Formats: sequence, C-alpha cells, structure tokens
Amino acid sequence: MQEKKCFIVTVGTSLIDNFLLENDRGEIPFDKDNLNNSLDSNSITYSNKLCIDNLHESVSKDGTFNSDYSNAYEYIKKWLEKKDLFEVSAELNTLLRMKPPPSKENDIVVLFPTFTYSGVLCAKILSDNLKSYVSNVEVVFTEGLKSAKDAASFTKDGLSNFLSNMVECIDRYEENCEIKILVSGGYKSLVPYSTLIGILKKKDIFYIYEDSNELMNLPSLPIGIDISIFEPYYPILRNIENSSTKGYEAYVEKLPKEIKNLIEKNDDQYQFKPALSFLVKLYKNIVNKSPLEIETRNLSLFNYLSRDNSKPDLKKYFMDLVEIGSFFWIGDKIPEMVDHALKHHNDLFKITELILLPIFYNDEHFLTPEELFILLCTIYFHDWGHVLSQFPGSRTLLPTEIRDYHNILGYERLREEETLTQLVRQLKWNCSDENNLWTNYLEAIATVGLYHRKRMPLNCFDPNFSFRIEKKEYTYIPAQCKNIKFEGSKINPERLLLLISLFRVIDSLDTQVWRIGSEKEFIFRMSSLLSDIKSEKVKSEKIKKMINCGSKINDNGLEKLLEGIESNYEKKSYCIDDEVNRISNNDEELQTKIFLYLESSLRVFIKKEQFKHYLKHLYLDSPRFKYLYESGEHKITVTYKKNNEFDKISQELKSLLEIQAKDDIEKIKSEIEEIMNSVDEKDFLNELVRDIKQDYDKVMNILNNAGVYFEFISDEETSNH
Repeated sequence: MQEKKCFIVTVGTSLIDNFLLENDRGEIPFDKDNLNNSLDSNSITYSNKLCIDNLHESVSKDGTFNSDYSNAYEYIKKWLEKKDLFEVSAELNTLLRMKPPPSKENDIVVLFPTFTYSGVLCAKILSDNLKSYVSNVEVVFTEGLKSAKDAASFTKDGLSNFLSNMVECIDRYEENCEIKILVSGGYKSLVPYSTLIGILKKKDIFYIYEDSNELMNLPSLPIGIDISIFEPYYPILRNIENSSTKGYEAYVEKLPKEIKNLIEKNDDQYQFKPALSFLVKLYKNIVNKSPLEIETRNLSLFNYLSRDNSKPDLKKYFMDLVEIGSFFWIGDKIPEMVDHALKHHNDLFKITELILLPIFYNDEHFLTPEELFILLCTIYFHDWGHVLSQFPGSRTLLPTEIRDYHNILGYERLREEETLTQLVRQLKWNCSDENNLWTNYLEAIATVGLYHRKRMPLNCFDPNFSFRIEKKEYTYIPAQCKNIKFEGSKINPERLLLLISLFRVIDSLDTQVWRIGSEKEFIFRMSSLLSDIKSEKVKSEKIKKMINCGSKINDNGLEKLLEGIESNYEKKSYCIDDEVNRISNNDEELQTKIFLYLESSLRVFIKKEQFKHYLKHLYLDSPRFKYLYESGEHKITVTYKKNNEFDKISQELKSLLEIQAKDDIEKIKSEIEEIMNSVDEKDFLNELVRDIKQDYDKVMNILNNAGVYFEFISDEETSNH
C-alpha cells in the first residue's frame, strides 16, 4: 500500500501576478497594492482564521479593502476556467508536477499563506481548485506574518510563529505521512527558513525556479543544531519552561534575543513556541546520545537494510541496538588495552562502508538485508567479552585468558538467560521470549562474533577449537558445520563463512592512528600505563614473597609458570590449571595465592604489551581504499602510510619514559625502549602491513569465491616525504 503524503506548501501571490500579466490593468476593478495590506487581526476572530471559507466570507464583507478583495476573487476565479492550472501559480505548478502526483483519497495538502488580503485570496482559490486533486486541504495562517509593509511584525512575531507552525504541522503528520515541503511560493525571505526546517527535520524539499518547469528536489545538507549555542542557555530554558512569569523575569532577560523571540507569555506563564520546543528537543536528542549513536544513525548502508513491508524493519531494529550499544562496555576488565569499544566500533562502521558501498553500487544484492544486518550488529557485539571475568561456573579468569577467549566470552554472554532477558526488554524487537530472540536473531550475530578471531575453525575439515578451564573442557566446531537460522530460515553455511570472512578483514583494518584518540589522550594514557605498571609490579612482588614464605615453591617455579603463559599468549591454548595444581601439590590455599600472583604479574605483562599495540596504531595513518570492478570481480586495494605526526609524538613518549620510568623499574624501562626501537626500524611499515594481510590470507579463498579480492600495500614513497 502506498504511503500517505503530506504536502506543506508556502503560498505567495504568483496567482495574482500571473493574472495581471495577462490582463489590462485599466480594465481590472481592483488595486493589487490594497490587497497586499495586512488584515486587521482585531476584527477577525481566531476561529475564523482556522477556516478558510469563513475567513474568505468575513474578508469579503467586513474587510477594509473588501471591494478590492471581492472583485479580485471573482475575476481571477473566472480567468482560471480557461487556464491550465500548471500555468497559473508557482504553488500549483510545483504540486501538480510531483511524482507520483497527490492522491485524492490519501494525501493532505497544507497551505501556509500570509495574513494579508492577497494571502487569504490566493489560499481560498488554491484550496478550491486543489479539491479536484486532493480531498483534504488545510490552510494555516500565521500570526504576525503580515504585509511587507509591516516589517516589525514580521521580525518580531511572524517569522518565529511561522517556524513554530511549520514544526507543529510536521510533528502532527509525520508519524502517518511522508512529508514533502514545497517552497516555490511565498515570501522569498521565508524560503531559507522553510528549507532549514526541512533539513533539520530531514524532509524532502521541492522548488521550481521562476518560470522553469523543472521540479528540483533541493539537496539535503549536513546541517544540525549548534550545541555550543544551546549549551550555556539550556539550564535557564529548562528552569523557566511553563513557569510563572513572576520571579523568573531575570532568567528570561539573560537569554539572547534570538531565543527570547521564541518564548511567549500565556496566562502568566512562560511557554515555548513550537519552534523552540523543536530546537530544545533536537538539543536533548544530541546531548543524551553517545558519540557512537550520533555517528551511526545516518550510515549510508542503511539503504540496503530495506525489505518487504510485511517483515520487521531491520533499520529500526539496528537503531534500537545503537541506543544501548555503548552500555555493553560498562565494566571492561582489561581497560588498559587499545580501544575496543567506542573508537574501535566507530572506525569499523566507517571501514565497513568504505568496503561495501562500492560493492553494493555494482551489485546491490551482494548481501541480503538480513546478512548486512547480522554484519552491522556484529560490530557492536564482537568484543564485549572483555566485560566478563569468567565462564558460567568457572574460576575468575586471568587477564590474558580474558583477552585470549574474549570472542568466546562474548558468545557465551549473549546466550546467557540473564543477558537475553535484559535484551528482550530493551531491544523492542518482535520477540516473545529469550529463546525466540536467540534463535531468530542473536545466535547468528553471536556466531559471526565467535569466529572473528583467526584461530577459530571455519571449514568443516578444520579441527575443533578446544581449551580447558579447571576441569571443564570447552569445544567449538568449525563455523561451516553449524546450523544457524535467522528469522526461522537457515543461513547457507557458505554465506555464514562469507560474513565471518568479511568481518575478519574489516576488524583487522582498524590498525590506525584514529583508534588511539588525540595526541594528548595518547600521552596521558601512556603515562597512566607506566604508573600502573610500577604499582602492579610492586604488588606482584609482595604476593610472590607471601607465596615463598612457608611454601616449598621457589622463584624459578613461579617464573617458569609465568613465562609459559606469556609465551603462549594469543598463540595456543595453555592449560594453566594443570601447572598451578602441579607446583602447588593441589594445595587450595596456595593455589589461591598463586592465582593472585599471576593476576598481578599478567596485568604488568598486558600493560607492557600494549605499548607495542599503541605504537603500531600511532605509526599508521588511516588506510586509503581504492576500488575497481572488473569482469564481475570486486578488487579493493588498501594502502597504508606512516602517520606524519609519529616521530614528534614518539619523542614525547620517550621524554615521558625518562621522567616516569626510574631506576626502580629499570628492566621495564629497557623493555619498553626496546619496543620503541623496534618501531623505528626501517621495515616496520611493511611488517605492519604484512601482519594485517595475514588475517586476509586466512579467509582469502572464501572471499575470492564471492568475487572479492583484497590487496594490501605500504606507501613507502609517501611515508618518506
């Protein structure tokens, strides 16, 4: 069924002007200058202003220039009988050229004329003639929107009231109608304001220039409310809204003129005009949203989530997820790591668009709406295992284990009953219970996140991935062997592998300077890491002394255990529990102390590891993507170059190291300096690019089979300039 439309039309006097162009003014029994006068609002009741027929009758009989008005009405009405309606006025020319044209049964036209004799005249004639095309025609008059002779009234009340009336009209109809704003008619001074409302409200705006017959859809612009203007005045606005005028005058007087004009006194209360209410609402919507919400709400990829109206709206579902996505990271258990939340997610959405938009341009069916939805949702969920510190019923995990198994923790977290119950309440998706949400939506999303790490098995011939925590064995079969559904329909295993492969590449490409934040943020973070390393090192040494006191374990046993964990970090599973049991002789109290030591020592290890990760991201500028489509193949070249600011910032880091890394941690200082020296090596750029390419190599065949080819290169020439 076609969506209803509401056409908001600003009304001018082109109808009268066109009539006068074709007729001898000497034979016309009315004076146009008289018609341009404002109406006497005191002699016309408010109720008459709401009904064009009543207002027309009142002006014909009682207005100061009623004779000019009545004659003009009769003459123009008779003239229209012989004319093509496309020719008679800017409003009709624009409205009747809309594609598709207005529907008589469904659509609504709302006319916005001036509060003048000519405004009433044109609105009445347009309204009468439009009823042949649209059954529902409304006319909205604006207090203060008077003759050009009444400039003071226009600037004081007319403009703000006009904006308020237009916002109120859009608010009234936008839930059930598609809004179209037509600005060909009316005062030229109103065109930019009408257009601005359309842009801020994200509505289509149409215009026909002068005598042209070409209908133009004015382009949308990246314009929004300036938070900096509202920020200092919002507390005052919140304080005075609907307040008594008494005792609040001083607050109102502190507001700038442009805001004061949008506040009115009504029954001894300060009330916001609709335009101000709209702007305040926009402001609150912005300041109450996370940066990630703001970044993702206008993704171009949303266009490819559209599907049959009989199915749930996947764009709406995704925006429901966006609203709560940033909260998933509350309680991060390894916060010292390179950002895996806000900045990382934001980068991944941008990278996904850079890869997929040109592919969709040449093949809009490359992914189905459902597959794209799964991929976009995975960006939010794939790393949130960092928030957990144990598997259900297991011991507390060590920092290296949280990182090693964060993809699995994220998967397990998503299917926990407690998590599902919370998401059923908050997501507003069409799911009756936790099981319905998991089987219809989240299992597919969680599965792509589960297999995003390159050691997870993909093809059926790959061995299972297994590891053990305490006495429990955890085993995960290859992704291709899983039976996953979305909205009740089985996902083809080959398509599931494609989604996983795409996401692995997308995730690996976020090795870039943007991920570490600003220069100042980076230096402060490094300073914090150094301080934490020192304090954590002291803590681990004290725990080690406590273990050695009264036990038969020597330093060598603890150090070998620690070395085994560190050397296998992010490489292969290492059964920590067996080693702890062995060196403690199954003494539970001693085991507890050993795990406390490991927890503290591995915090030091993770923090030291992060120096190289941070430096890698600092070293690389944002990648450049080049896309070619040849013989049905999508070829994407990703070029990396050195960040121009790297040398300067790394020098600041070395200075910081000299200040903070004193003799008490000389070994740590030398280790970090060694890391920094390795970054200075000539081939470091190529080494980083090779590391990124390794993630692609693991899934290259799957992507190639889908017609997607990546090439990763380093721009040595550019980086050496």
